[in-house]
Amino acid sequence: MPKNCSSDVQAVIKHVDKVFRGTDRKAINDIKENFNLTALTHLDDVAGSRKDPPPPASYLPDDNLSVRNNLWDWQRLQTDSGPNAPFGRFCDALEVKDGQVAGPKGWGLDHALRAWGKFWKDGYLADRRFFIHLQIFH
Repeated sequence: MPKNCSSDVQAVIKHVDKVFRGTDRKAINDIKENFNLTALTHLDDVAGSRKDPPPPASYLPDDNLSVRNNLWDWQRLQTDSGPNAPFGRFCDALEVKDGQVAGPKGWGLDHALRAWGKFWKDGYLADRRFFIHLQIFH
């Protein structure tokens, strides 16, 4: 994982863990809203902190998606994956801002949290729903 992406992912995970262990309902709901996961009542389901192994690459049901899926994409990388692999798009979403690439420390928590949420809602979920649509109707 590129250093800048790793730095920002770690910052977001640390923040989400801290907020979800606390009692500040507004902060908790803000994170859930950022990822469009407000319908989930169990915070473990939002963060995906369960210890089960990642599903196979062909596994796509919407009812088991959590933000950990983006990190599973890292585990699925192969030597020939290329920059347009899902994980490459994820890191680009976090680390490219206004045409500039973040340095090794990343852009920091505020940007990374917003960017991850935007990627999750507008990229990752939209791509997966489109793929599921193709599987069902074609």
